[in-house]
Amino acid sequence: MKPYQLLPTAMFSFLVLLSPVTALYADLVPVQFPENGHYYQMSTTLRTWDNARWAAEQMGGHLATITSPAENNFVTQLLPTEVNAWLGGFQPLGSVEPNGSWQWVTGEAFDYSNWNGGEPNNGIGWNLTDENSLEIYGVLASGRGKWNDLRPDYGAFIFVVEWDATPLGLPEPGAPPLSTVPEPSTCIAGALLLLPFGVGLWRKSRTVYPRFTAH
Repeated sequence: MKPYQLLPTAMFSFLVLLSPVTALYADLVPVQFPENGHYYQMSTTLRTWDNARWAAEQMGGHLATITSPAENNFVTQLLPTEVNAWLGGFQPLGSVEPNGSWQWVTGEAFDYSNWNGGEPNNGIGWNLTDENSLEIYGVLASGRGKWNDLRPDYGAFIFVVEWDATPLGLPEPGAPPLSTVPEPSTCIAGALLLLPFGVGLWRKSRTVYPRFTAH
């Protein structure tokens, strides 16, 4: 295949791949939990707990804090299957292990919990210590929606951001909802609009590079 012949193929491939990618990232927007009016969003990056806390605050929110079974179920639904995520729970240094002084990054009362069986355990039996950060299981086999204590630097995970008020850039409650996934007609219309551009490039390349014409 000659260089100029790659242009239409590349243009078509780009358009085909663009639609699902756009739909995926468009869906990662803050979603409101009706019971408290707060907004929640799953991150798209993997971070340690401390880095995730910093990133959530830079976004104008905080790592999610969960204070009821309904809120826990809501947040669990945001998680991809088979993926765990950081929450905003932690133990200050010097806390009585394994379950002393757990608190939320916001300072609100740590009255509700949804620990997995045998948790928190501060890594007992796993040769781990200082498990003072909170993760929520998305993995079905581990107990999806259940909690686990983990070292803040054990690994990089996605995290859930919570905003107590409408995040910047979102419409106020009561305004028309955001469109999260582009309609198929939108994708088709975009492809048709760009098609003449791709064809024009292909024709121009044949004129500029006649030596590449197939024989």
